[in-house]
Amino acid sequence: MSKLEEAGYVTIEKKFIRKKPHTVARLTKEGRKAFENYRQKMKQFLG
Repeated sequence: MSKLEEAGYVTIEKKFIRKKPHTVARLTKEGRKAFENYRQKMKQFLG
């Protein structure tokens, strides 16, 4: 996950909920574009 965060594809938020650690990862706009590009390439590759 840290590699994706460094690349700007995700944001990571860490917090505690009821004294338990909770991590939320969200795709950024750039991450969504990269994922869609990957999906299209895989679609072409797999036919």
